Amino acid sequence: MIILQITLAIVLARGLSTLYFLLNSINWQKKASSESKLSKNSKTKFYILIPVLREQKRIIATLEYFVKHFRRENIKIIVITTQKEFSKKFNGESTQKLVESFIKNNKYSGYIKVINYPDAKGKMAHQLNYAIDKIKEDSYIAIYNADSRPHFNTFDYVSRSVQKNESEIFQQPAVFTKNYNDLNPFLKISAILQSRWTFAHEIARLLRQSISNNVFFRKYAYAHVVGHGLIIKKSVLESVGKFPTGTMTEDLFLGFLLRSKRYRIFAIPFLEYADSPETVRGSWNQKYIWFWGPMKNISYLQYVAKNKKQLGIESLISPLLFTLEGLLSALAWLISGPLVLMLLASPLITTDLILITISYLVIFIYGPLQYLIFFWNYNNKNYLEMVYILLLSVPVIIFNSIPPYLSIFNELRSKIDKSEIHKPKTDD
Repeated sequence: MIILQITLAIVLARGLSTLYFLLNSINWQKKASSESKLSKNSKTKFYILIPVLREQKRIIATLEYFVKHFRRENIKIIVITTQKEFSKKFNGESTQKLVESFIKNNKYSGYIKVINYPDAKGKMAHQLNYAIDKIKEDSYIAIYNADSRPHFNTFDYVSRSVQKNESEIFQQPAVFTKNYNDLNPFLKISAILQSRWTFAHEIARLLRQSISNNVFFRKYAYAHVVGHGLIIKKSVLESVGKFPTGTMTEDLFLGFLLRSKRYRIFAIPFLEYADSPETVRGSWNQKYIWFWGPMKNISYLQYVAKNKKQLGIESLISPLLFTLEGLLSALAWLISGPLVLMLLASPLITTDLILITISYLVIFIYGPLQYLIFFWNYNNKNYLEMVYILLLSVPVIIFNSIPPYLSIFNELRSKIDKSEIHKPKTDD
């Protein structure tokens, strides 16, 4: 009974806080995007980098989208292929050949360039750093995936902010509903879960350390960057050694380094629309990979402490607090599913109808209510889909907490037997 009451209190506190952040982020996004007065006449130079690995199905449609919305003199696109693509057999042409043909057939050589990373063992971070080294001017680097669909106002907004000297680092939040209609009901709710996380956590963190009036938050609030939708000045990126290559997920580590150097990361109110995994296995792989980000926070702190002088970091107070915040986030991810499951099983634990009723109400606040709020604001108002949310959001929350346990197991195993951890592709 006591354990159930403690669980109830934890999930209620978590549910109310994330509900507040969700509503606040939605309000900010809609207000900021509607009030922005943008100009198309920008001289800010952008290089859009798109690292790819066996993306034959997606890359051409993505390039067509970028050409349609962002073909300007100040914007160049670099598609970064890799020799790693040939480590597995595939039918048809390689991604590199497809992109080269697309460029040639449409006479886009002055706008789009393809670079092949020559090492078959490299990760995405290696691909990005390889391309960045070939860019000689101190321009802005924009990172997107082969399925990215950034809002057509994205670069106008960043240009305006750059001209007003507001920031040198921008993160575009993503919602994962671009392929929503092609997914089965379980995967649709998984897409909503991840999109709701963008608002309740990612945007909320970005706002705390960028535009908050609270000095403590601006100095010590943790925020991360993501490997798609990140727009950053090249010299700022180079000041932290470019993209970290020694981790499974390079983006959270990069955000840790940037915040440790007291950089503020500003949210772009114009959203990016991205794909969600098309299979349950793909969703599993995605969560399995992503958990390495918060799980490795102690190693981030160790790296900063060891390279403090080289990085130009004066104090370890901020990195230490970021580590604690990151580990707390990892813990919340691990226990959210089990705690919700315990509340769901409350009729098996107690006969107190009031406690059972409150348990189910708390589950509704923590999961279905927030999913419905996101869906109502950023998707079509289909009532059948809302029934799916009511029925499947709790199973999706429980599922979401399972892959991280495999991440922990493989991390511990690799420490013991010195085996290499392989990063699976989300949907192959």
